[in-house]
Amino acid sequence: MKKIGCTSLLLLLVLVLLPSNTTAAKSTTAQGISFPDPMLELIVRHYIDKPTGTITQSDVDKITSIDTNEVHAMLAKKAKRPGVSSPLTGIKNLKGLRYLRNLESLHIELRHDPVVMHTIKDITELKELKKLKKLSLTGVSLELLKGIETLTGLTSLDLSSNIIENLEPLQNLTNLEYLNLSWNQLNQGSGLAPLKRMNKLKTLNLYMNSMEDIMPLSHLTALQELTLGGSGNGNLKALSTLKNLRKLNIDYFNATDIKPLASLIKLQELSMVNNQIEDLTPLTGMKQLQILNVSENRLKSLKPLQHLTELRILKASYNQIESLEPLKDLIHLKQAEFQNNRLLSLQGLENKNKLKSVSLVNNVIDTRSDAPAASILARLEEQGTEVSYTNFTPFPDILLLRKTKFSYAFGKFVELPATPYERNGRTFVPLRVISELLGAEVQWNQKAQTVTIKHDRDTIVLTAGSLEMKVNEQPVTIDTAPVVYGDNMFVPIRFIAEQFGMLIKPNGHGVSINRF
Repeated sequence: MKKIGCTSLLLLLVLVLLPSNTTAAKSTTAQGISFPDPMLELIVRHYIDKPTGTITQSDVDKITSIDTNEVHAMLAKKAKRPGVSSPLTGIKNLKGLRYLRNLESLHIELRHDPVVMHTIKDITELKELKKLKKLSLTGVSLELLKGIETLTGLTSLDLSSNIIENLEPLQNLTNLEYLNLSWNQLNQGSGLAPLKRMNKLKTLNLYMNSMEDIMPLSHLTALQELTLGGSGNGNLKALSTLKNLRKLNIDYFNATDIKPLASLIKLQELSMVNNQIEDLTPLTGMKQLQILNVSENRLKSLKPLQHLTELRILKASYNQIESLEPLKDLIHLKQAEFQNNRLLSLQGLENKNKLKSVSLVNNVIDTRSDAPAASILARLEEQGTEVSYTNFTPFPDILLLRKTKFSYAFGKFVELPATPYERNGRTFVPLRVISELLGAEVQWNQKAQTVTIKHDRDTIVLTAGSLEMKVNEQPVTIDTAPVVYGDNMFVPIRFIAEQFGMLIKPNGHGVSINRF
């Protein structure tokens, strides 16, 4: 008997096994493709237009795109149960999708009206979909990304609103141009290091992840759009290398120093809402900037914006801005928002022929007919600009604003030693308001805890914690007693102002006081 060589033995084994595998593949095709998840099967049948019968490989080869938004109404109808208002059950199992070998786009998303809730825990079924270019699994409670590492042809990936912590499976997806990871838990995982090699990435959304370290982003020099809102500790140094950025969002980022942004001269849109920014000087070189939102910061001046003549939209509400004059040459402005600042005039809004709307609510701007602002306001309204502003009647001599130490008095803003507050429908103010704003003489007796207030011929004596005061030595009962907090005595302003013959009037912004 002749000995069989190793090579011959190997060949024999191959010949024996090959028919078996071929038979198995043919058997799968003959038996059809099954989808254990009824919702997924419903979707597949919709796309192949085959309500019943065996689903074959040739059937699913026709599918290049699946989008649950396109079939939302059908899914809602199928999942709805009489008398049950809880979220409807959507896709839970992706098994069977591996056979959709021509699939180029897959979109599964939590939808409302009514709610159809997809819950996907395992995406390993997708690893054979080599033609997949766009993948979106949004709001599906996804935790683990195992299986996605083989999808190196992906150019667009949306994994927003999940509970993902670890991005390591993404590190080889270097063809990505769009990546949305907003509303996940990246602060608890491997960080952003797995993204460093994505040198084709143009759009990245990391909104609401609260990450401490964003330095890996410095490698993504092809980025054109970046959203970091609510996702960091205020350190912007990593962004200085991203000189191709056109759009940047750092809302709620705890930023104070924006100097690293000075090199981003190609920016066209910048949003920095709710930070602690005091100085906009680093923006002076952004000549292409068209949209800027710096609301809810600590800005006092818009002067660094005076040469950004391409600005179309400017939002700067809830700051401490005192003047709009730096905007006089920004002739392309279409929309402007300056609510809750310290504006006293409209100078700077002249010659704004393209301005469609401007909001000036909660500023103390004198718009009476003989005031300079009245003519600017009239021109804006004549050209069709929608102007929102606070119209005070009568215009106050003094305006004590809520929740701030800054108040208006006789044409300027002043800082009080403490913030006025309300209790039992009464407004309490620091004692210095009486002396500095009302022009009264104030004497404080620390030992007796009394304050004597003299104004013209009237003398008022109040005692901390007492409901009795004396007006020109006559006892008068009040319904709210003065109090001492820390180093400040707070007194009820209405009783005092009225005793001095002043008109006091609460409004939606605080309390206005007028001398007769």
